[in-house]
Amino acid sequence: YRGLKPGGYLLCFAGTRTHGLMEIAVRLAGFEIRDTIKGGTWSFYPERYQREFIRRCMEAANEFAGGGGHEAGGEGAPTLEDTQRINETAKHRVIGITVETRPDYIDPEEIRRLRGLGVTRVELGVQTLEEAVLERIVRDHGTAEVRQATRLLHARIKHFLFEVIVIQLQHFNLQVLA
Repeated sequence: YRGLKPGGYLLCFAGTRTHGLMEIAVRLAGFEIRDTIKGGTWSFYPERYQREFIRRCMEAANEFAGGGGHEAGGEGAPTLEDTQRINETAKHRVIGITVETRPDYIDPEEIRRLRGLGVTRVELGVQTLEEAVLERIVRDHGTAEVRQATRLLHARIKHFLFEVIVIQLQHFNLQVLA
């Protein structure tokens, strides 16, 4: 075993049959929780799904109703805002939520919505900063949208990352960049 230094991170994964034991071990160790939601363009998912997903993540950390929780949208289920309020003083607080999205989905209204969900960090799926490659892979946005999203996020969220995918140009046969 190795000791984890103060401020260190624990990255853990668990299967469906062992997640309960993992949750107990992490809880007993007193870790803070930072949720990172991966898997595509978060802003594309329906708002109702996003609110319920975040609510359930917070609820799990809060150990709401003695750890039993509520069914999605079930009778007596707390609102996202209630769950966030409870989490502010919970023993196991969610101190950060990261989502992935595309630069062309970022505008002032989307940032307000993300902040309302409790999002503290955004990963932009930039893919590349080469216009010719963006056109070739039909990315539906260019570097102008990347610059605009960067300005907006920097002014309102502060924590954002570029997720740049390295593309092997020979697969695209791009003469422009060779």
